[in-house]
Formats: sequence, C-alpha cells, structure tokens
Amino acid sequence: MLNLLSNRKGLSGVEFVISIVIISLMVIVLYDILRETTNTYKYQDVQTNVVQQSRTAMEKMAREIRQADISTITITTLDANRDRIDFSAPLELENPDDLQTVRYEPQLNGDLQRTVAYAAGGSATNVVATYIKKLYFSSEYEGGIAIRMQVVNSSQTVNLPTKVFPRNKPQQ
Repeated sequence: MLNLLSNRKGLSGVEFVISIVIISLMVIVLYDILRETTNTYKYQDVQTNVVQQSRTAMEKMAREIRQADISTITITTLDANRDRIDFSAPLELENPDDLQTVRYEPQLNGDLQRTVAYAAGGSATNVVATYIKKLYFSSEYEGGIAIRMQVVNSSQTVNLPTKVFPRNKPQQ
C-alpha cells in the first residue's frame, strides 16, 4: 500500500478543484488591487488637472489685470460667493493703445468665463476654469486688487489668493 501512494502522479479531482479555487481567489484579489490602484491614479490625475487649470486661470487673470487701465476696473458682487470683474486692457503688447474690455465672471455651475469685447468689434467668450466654488475681487490699499479663488472638486478644496497691482495709469 505504501508503494501505491508514492507512485501516484498528478492530482486527484478534489485536489484539482481546490487548486483552481485558490488560484481564482488570488486572481480576484489581484484584480481588485489593480482596479483600485488605477481608479486612485485617475482620480488624482483629475484633481491635479483641475488645480493646475485653476492656477493657470488665476495667473492669466492677474497678468491681464496688471495691464489694465486702473480707472476702468469695476468689481460687481453677484452673490455671497461670486464677484465679477470688468476692465480695459491692451491684450497685445505690440499695440498698447488698442484697449479690449475683459470680463471674468464665475457661473453658478462652477465655470469661470472670460469674455473679451474687442475694440474693433465683436467678442469672444470661453471657459478658463471649472469647479470654482468662490471668487472674490477687492480693491486694496495703494491701488492693488486682491483676488481670492476657491476650487472645490470632490473632497479637495484649494484656496488660491493673489494680489495684483495694475500698471497702467488712468487715461486723461
């Protein structure tokens, strides 16, 4: 009898089923780990893109306000979380006398719209950022404009403050 057991080759049916079940469980666990890792990466990538887009919009806004004719800057409170800013600025450095009217206005859906009314006629509107929860503009001492933007995407909240000093003096 001892000789029969030692000469056995291969697996019995029960051993085969048990090994298939164990391998299946290992594959399921590894698949779940891989899926969660991929979802986390995608989520972080979206979060990073939203914040980067908001920072880019803030930098563009600050750069344009820096070029503004200070006498044309108008800040309008839309509600408790949103302000709109309008100003005139030369958007092309080659022609500093060609002033465009620019408006940054946060929408209720979280989009930040930028509208440019061209001196030659016509206008263009585009969305420069999304997930904007709050946007405030305020006049500061010595002619500066404070900008505070809050971006909220899922569970992440990012506050982006800056202060801008318009370069252009009022036209007379």
